[in-house]
Amino acid sequence: MVIRAALFDVDGTLLDSSAFHVEAWRRAFSDFGIEVAVPAIAQQMGNGGDRVVKALCTPEQVAKFSKGLIERHVEIFSRDYLPRVQPFPGVVELFERLRHDGVRIALASSAQEWERDRHIEILGVAHLLDHATSGEAAETTKPAPDIFQAALCGLGDVAPEEAVAIGDSPYDAEAARRGGFWCFGVLSGGFSKQRLLQAGAHMVFMNIADLLQDSKRRGFGSLAQRPLSTMVR
Repeated sequence: MVIRAALFDVDGTLLDSSAFHVEAWRRAFSDFGIEVAVPAIAQQMGNGGDRVVKALCTPEQVAKFSKGLIERHVEIFSRDYLPRVQPFPGVVELFERLRHDGVRIALASSAQEWERDRHIEILGVAHLLDHATSGEAAETTKPAPDIFQAALCGLGDVAPEEAVAIGDSPYDAEAARRGGFWCFGVLSGGFSKQRLLQAGAHMVFMNIADLLQDSKRRGFGSLAQRPLSTMVR
């Protein structure tokens, strides 16, 4: 099997934004009188916003505040932190390498459309993308596979087993597994290699730059030709 498409999660994978999202969530919870420890929030990064609230709040708080908490998080993050977000090293070069190898590229972003567009601007990869989703394209949030499936649909005739989802969280890995995709994990979101592998990642890299170097050595499109038992770095 040769990989024909790469579906990238954005926050924590391509953009160094996880810590900012954690702080935005902490402040959002605090604004609603809910105190949540930072480590507990960090363990939910990559999960859908609705699931973050359910994981960290009581059922009564979920029923009363869920929509407001999600909206407050987006407001705080976009106003106070998004202008400070930077790409991880190697993103543009990796995308250029993928295009050279004939691998199609899609962003599987759960952000709203306007924020996804800002992410693309920050990354400087608009000219290298074949498709980019936004959260509006997914009926159900991660770890459901909807966002990766939507990204794949935008690429046309690529089958799930011909695509790899790249993400930084166990929720990405679980979503990829449930959708029938290959999955490469990166440690840049703060989760351990063991956690990513247990959730379904086939290979785990330190970060995008590490994935780039491996692609240069062996060719990204041929990574999935190796037996699964050898695909753990």
